[in-house]
Amino acid sequence: MISPRQLNNQLTSHSSLQYYVAASSVYSLAYFQPIILMNGMGFDYAKAQLLGTPPYVSCQNASLKVQELTTFIGVCHRREYDNGMDF
Repeated sequence: MISPRQLNNQLTSHSSLQYYVAASSVYSLAYFQPIILMNGMGFDYAKAQLLGTPPYVSCQNASLKVQELTTFIGVCHRREYDNGMDF
């Protein structure tokens, strides 16, 4: 259960808004890209699905590289747990 203190926390509200914006754009891309490729550009179903994978592969590679970089330079830490917040 989320306490009122956590609801009022600016970090939580800003993070949830950022997650909503990022997730809604990715989900809309995942849903509409094959439809646009099939109906708008005339590709068949299999080719439309295959043409939709490069953005996800490049984003996955980029996120893994950023994770390796932040682990290497020591940016990753558990600040939320240090403040006594329980998630």
